[in-house]
Formats: sequence, structure tokens, C-alpha cells
Amino acid sequence: MAAAVYIQLNSPTQQQQQQQQQQQALSCLSRCCSSAAIDGAAAAAAKQQPRLQQERASTHHQLLLQQQQALSSAALAAAAAAAATAARTAAAAAARTAAAATTAAAQNPLRRGYRAAAKQQQVQQQQQVQQQQQLQQLQQLQQVLRQ
Repeated sequence: MAAAVYIQLNSPTQQQQQQQQQQQALSCLSRCCSSAAIDGAAAAAAKQQPRLQQERASTHHQLLLQQQQALSSAALAAAAAAAATAARTAAAAAARTAAAATTAAAQNPLRRGYRAAAKQQQVQQQQQVQQQQQLQQLQQLQQVLRQ
């Protein structure tokens, strides 16, 4: 009889068995929900991956455009500097020609003066034509770079 009482006292009651089953069910449900949440997060990340790649590509494209614009601006500045240098060179040549013409006119005012003046006028006209051509080329280059 003592053994029966001992077994009855130490064996779980129906309520305790239900509580254990509920705890086991909650534990299983918790693990399943955690697994489902992880799977859902992974699926959401996989769906966002193409969008993120597209954003990266768009950003890279924008950076390339900015670099191209910077290079175009640098090329435009270099062309403008080259045109300015050519204009200064032409002006210096005109000044040398004028000085030579003045010297020649002083040496022989009648004969050399007319030739020097004619030559100076011819050189100045050629320089003006060159400057106009350089200006047109520079303007064309600017238009091409703006496009």
C-alpha cells in the first residue's frame, strides 16, 4: 500500500501533464515561428537584392557622368588656354612686325616705308584671320563639349 501511495504522490497529475504538453507545444511553436521569421527575412532580402544592385549601378553611372563632365570642363579650359596662348603669340608677332616696319621706315622713309606698311597690314590681316579661325574652333569645341 505504501508503494501505491508513493507512486501516486510522485506521478504527475493530469494538470501537470497538460502544463508540460502546453510548454512543449509553446516551445515548438516558438522555434517554428523563429524559423519562419528568419526565412521571411531572407526572402525579403532576396527580393530587395535586385533593387539594391540597380541602385548601385545607377550611382556608378552618375559618378561616371560627373567624371565625364569634369573631364569635358578640363578639356574646355585647356582649349581656351591654348587659344589665349595663340592669341598672345599672334599679338607678339604683330608687335615685332610693327617694330620692324618702324625701323625700316626710319631707314628709308620713301621706299621701305611703303613696303613695310603694306607688309604690316598684310601680316595683321593674316593674324586677324587666324584669330577668327581659332575663335570659331574654340566655339565649336565648346558646343561639342556641352552636348
